[in-house]
Amino acid sequence: MVWIAVLLAACDVRRYRDDAPPPVPPPPAPTDRDTDPGEATADTAAPCPDEALATAPAAVSGDTSARSDDHAGSCGDAGGDVVVAFTAPAEGRYTVTAPGHALYALDDCFGAELACDPGGRLEVPLAVGETVFLVVDGDGPFTLEVSGAVPPCADFGLDEGAPASGEGDTTAAPDDAAASCGGDGVPDHLWSWTAPASGTFVFDTIGSSYDTVLYVLDGCGGVELGCDDDITFGTLQSEVAVTLSAGETVIVGVDGYRSTSVGPYALNVRVGP
Repeated sequence: MVWIAVLLAACDVRRYRDDAPPPVPPPPAPTDRDTDPGEATADTAAPCPDEALATAPAAVSGDTSARSDDHAGSCGDAGGDVVVAFTAPAEGRYTVTAPGHALYALDDCFGAELACDPGGRLEVPLAVGETVFLVVDGDGPFTLEVSGAVPPCADFGLDEGAPASGEGDTTAAPDDAAASCGGDGVPDHLWSWTAPASGTFVFDTIGSSYDTVLYVLDGCGGVELGCDDDITFGTLQSEVAVTLSAGETVIVGVDGYRSTSVGPYALNVRVGP
């Protein structure tokens, strides 16, 4: 009788196991089909960045046609993209251009968007050593250019090289600076310019519409290198010659002789004698 009881108990256990629900299989691993190409992450995207720059001005060219679409900017996402990491060699504002493409700046390869422009032009303020990730978006050949830094105190950056020229209007400008030959209490504009080589360079305001004052400083709030009101007696425009080293950046102030000395102006620089 004992062996009959054991046999019946074993049958009950087998019947209980047969009635239990089958184990739930684990979910399938995600595949490429489950990933939205517009929502790539650091785990699914191509290595980032594609290029790196640490000098300015600088440029890099390429073609996004065969690139994967790993990023999407608020101003455009039109195909393959290229990421260029740029580390600022100096504090200032940098102009970045990539004509014909959407261009946006991120604080990391897949970080927060800092700025975006569908026409491919950004102005990015950076501290020295700070890195920004520039994304060129949209299929086709591209050239990404990064300008030299415009110092924090400057309103504008004069074109690289000499001769070079710029223009503006001080009618609604603030009074940010003055120098030994004038400009106190008068609206002004400050420009930055970097010497392409060592030598003497001449700045002037020929072509301006008012009685200008022109001065050159060795940096923001720096030492005055030269100042001029009138080139000659009866000439209301100004001219200053300074000797600079290659790569030296100066601040050029376009100011006025009196409070009513405002309006459209021209600023020119040329190689001196």
